[in-house]
Amino acid sequence: MLFSIFIKIYEIFQILLFIFLFLVTRPLHAQKIKKFLLLRNPILFMNQINKISASMGGFSGEVFWFHISSAGELEQAIPIARKLSEKSGVKLFLTYYSPSAEPFLKNFPPSLGCIPLPLDLSLVYRYIFKKINITNVFFVRYDLWPAFIYAVESIKPLKPVSLHLLCASKNRTKSDFFSKLSENFINYLYSKFDKIYPVTKEDESFFLTINKKSQIILAGDAKWARAIERAKSKIKSEIDPIFFSFLKICAELSNTKKIVIFASPHKEEHEFLISLSQFKENFFFIYVPHHTDELSVSKIYQELSFSSFSVSLYSSLSIPIELLEHNVMIFDKMGFLAELYQVAHLAVIGGGFDGQIHNVLEAAAHGVPTVFGPNFKRAHEVNQLLNQKGAMFVNSPSELFHFFASWVNFSQDTAFGSAAVCEETLQLIRQNAMLIFEEVPPTSDVVFENFTSKTSHLS
Repeated sequence: MLFSIFIKIYEIFQILLFIFLFLVTRPLHAQKIKKFLLLRNPILFMNQINKISASMGGFSGEVFWFHISSAGELEQAIPIARKLSEKSGVKLFLTYYSPSAEPFLKNFPPSLGCIPLPLDLSLVYRYIFKKINITNVFFVRYDLWPAFIYAVESIKPLKPVSLHLLCASKNRTKSDFFSKLSENFINYLYSKFDKIYPVTKEDESFFLTINKKSQIILAGDAKWARAIERAKSKIKSEIDPIFFSFLKICAELSNTKKIVIFASPHKEEHEFLISLSQFKENFFFIYVPHHTDELSVSKIYQELSFSSFSVSLYSSLSIPIELLEHNVMIFDKMGFLAELYQVAHLAVIGGGFDGQIHNVLEAAAHGVPTVFGPNFKRAHEVNQLLNQKGAMFVNSPSELFHFFASWVNFSQDTAFGSAAVCEETLQLIRQNAMLIFEEVPPTSDVVFENFTSKTSHLS
């Protein structure tokens, strides 16, 4: 009863806020807010649902609905969705919240549609269940929407629908005042799930303690499986002759220079790269920014050029041999990073100094040693790599600078020792990372096997 009252108040607040923002921003050039409002428009969402329903051609089989927040959760959902689709023959439907997922939606298995989630209104969700035969709903990680969950719960007396939480973890990405304030409410939402698939045994214990209603099934993190998939993929190099030639030249260049990838660098990693200008003749740096819009890339280009680097843009590369004349290549196109790792000696992963660390597993799956800042505690996969000496962290950019200085034999008066010792350290990290990946639990298989149980709707 209280949950129902809360949902009504919550939905009214959303609608009023949506109308207010629409009216306020209408005469302005606030493009980000306008795009946000466009993505959240419930009328446009229902129109898209109508088109999807009309395109199904009388299909009455089961549809599995996956919801993800952004690109990171999409990567976790892909191997599980693929397994369920291939083995059971169901159709898939995907919604997402953040526009950051949009460039990667093409990687999701064939589906009825991939569309943005609208305002969190139970009426809109009930409309979908009327139009499409959705039997299972999957949330990934943390992106829980109260009205969405309420709608699924209200549908259950009318038709069998199961609610699942994949890659579940007790450690949320943020631990601020509002997160702690909402902890009890979030735990209440967890109780609405039929099945929860925790990442670790610690997560399993947490969910078993707070939730006596759901079925808790330890399944690991699908990030690992997806990282392996991407490490094996050669899609870009097979369809892009410039990129294929680029990789070939880099492989030759790696015999004389150390190739280091800066993956989604934040301010600290960016400034650290600038500090390496005195060693530029020893390295070839591949800079892969998180944002590839013209303004962001132009700023990076100017700052690196001003620091005496010879910089080029991948988008302006016509003959890959040109890169031999440069110290830094800025990859100003999306979707190449996973394949770039195959030519790297080391990857510096962005976000480790400010607590928003980016994907470490893609590099590790290639056997590329990774290094990052000390703020990674909530990234379980990073902790697992470190615990088994499959990655390296430093406490400050200064410490990382000393490692690079030792690595190129510029200085041995550091805790890292000689260049030979640094190479041995990196080789050990490389070997340990590959061993960890050999022991990755088959998350997709665990989830699928639970769909063959009597609680599943699949025959």
